[in-house]
This record gives sequence, C-alpha cells and structure tokens, in this order.
Amino acid sequence: MSTLKDRILPNGWMMLEEYRIPEQDGWDPCRVVLCWLPENDATPFVTWIQNLKNRGCSWGHYKTTVLEAAKDFEQRCQRYYLEGEEDRGG
Repeated sequence: MSTLKDRILPNGWMMLEEYRIPEQDGWDPCRVVLCWLPENDATPFVTWIQNLKNRGCSWGHYKTTVLEAAKDFEQRCQRYYLEGEEDRGG
C-alpha cells in the first residue's frame, strides 16, 4: 500500500498516478507519472517520464486542467505499452 510520502517526488510535487514502463534493453527502468504542481498557477498538472534509477523527471507535458493531463497520461501510457519506447522525447 502506498503512503502519502511515497507519492511525493524529489522536487516536492505530488504524484497522482503512475505507470511503470516495461523494461527495454539500453534504457534505465522508467515510469510515466501524472503530477499536481500546486504552486504553478498557469499549468498545475504535468506528465513526466521518471527514471527510476536516479529518480529524475524529464520530457514534461504541462496542462492547465487535470482532465487534459489525465488524457495525456493515458495516451503516453498507451504509446509505451503498444509501441515501446517510441515516445521517449514527448
């Protein structure tokens, strides 16, 4: 069971959802994360790719609403699941 502490990324932002990307040769283990950025008034929701080895996040897609971000999250997860690592750059 996940605790609230487990849902906070190293930058202090709250992770709402995650999808672990299937491991592939040549890539560190990664996941897609959907986050809420409470201090970002313009685009408070983002999806990132998080490297699970160094916990760094990159390739962010910033959105104004949680519905836009949830749709982007689902699309990114589907691309990784169906097409492998085609969308590493966002």
